[in-house]
Amino acid sequence: MNLYAYAGNNPISFDDPFGLCPIEKDGVPCHIYVTAYGAQHGAKLSALQPRARHALYELAQQSGHDLGVNATTNGTHSDPRHNGVDASNPARSNPKLSGLAVDIGEVDHKTVGANFAADLQVQYAAQVSPQTKAVIDPYLYVNASQPGATKEPVDDPATLREHRDHPHMHVSVW
Repeated sequence: MNLYAYAGNNPISFDDPFGLCPIEKDGVPCHIYVTAYGAQHGAKLSALQPRARHALYELAQQSGHDLGVNATTNGTHSDPRHNGVDASNPARSNPKLSGLAVDIGEVDHKTVGANFAADLQVQYAAQVSPQTKAVIDPYLYVNASQPGATKEPVDDPATLREHRDHPHMHVSVW
């Protein structure tokens, strides 16, 4: 039995007075949670840089949906904003970027792809947010070249295929 599961295994950073979801003590409440898949694979909201947690919370607020996180700094990724390491191009690795990307695996406690309308609302909110750098879901990849720039579509069939094979929405933050 895990006595700290109520707080995402991090009772210092989170509490859960009603047993519903972690509430971050730096002001970022529910609406963001680690999925069961994420917990099994080591995802932790506390691993995100504060600006990423706040951007994720704003994305949940703007879209009107709860967001379930599958990956933060855990796992192997091509985006160094996850854990500072670019698995496909080690020269792009940068430890300072660690904790600036998340993989959203659920929207309103349903797997990405199970509720297309909700997914679109989250996707749109992420596209228009000045805090997000890139958004990749199973059917769309947009990226901004610099903070505040308009996100442009990226033609990368391999990345889109990867997101279709393992449904999730990748969001990286400046």
